[in-house]
Amino acid sequence: VSDDMQKYDHRSFRWVMATATRILVSNWGVAQGYPMTSYQAEGYGKLSYVRFLIQYVNYFRSPMLCQMLSYCDNESICTSMFTDPTTKYQKSAIASDYDLINEIITSQDKLAELTGIKIETKHIKAHQDKSTEYSKLSREAQLNVEADALASEALKEALRPAKPPAMDML
Repeated sequence: VSDDMQKYDHRSFRWVMATATRILVSNWGVAQGYPMTSYQAEGYGKLSYVRFLIQYVNYFRSPMLCQMLSYCDNESICTSMFTDPTTKYQKSAIASDYDLINEIITSQDKLAELTGIKIETKHIKAHQDKSTEYSKLSREAQLNVEADALASEALKEALRPAKPPAMDML
């Protein structure tokens, strides 16, 4: 499950990889670019976990013996980005997010080549915990709530003022 968070012109992403019963690993990052959209930040999250899986498989030389489902609360990512990239994106190579989309598609193809696994991406409604008690949510919805909370923490970290390197010498 991946999610993004925005404050001012800054966006962060966070993803959570889990089984039916426990979280295995999570990661976060800052989505770079201007102007940054939720679509792009969610895309950076997706790219991050696909690249993580590629590195995992390469490092451990271990086959992945499972089905991979990806959930995202940005419906545009689910419905448009991964429909038919060979025809859709040939015509839109000048789109502002083409580089990101192309990298995700290339990375998913590489993962499929290494493992034989294709990641299926499904939409999950965002912020379901606002209307339903957390314990009554589906596992996917609970993980989306977790990713949302972690994306908020990642954004706080991203917004923390950086100290200029020269200040360390004073």
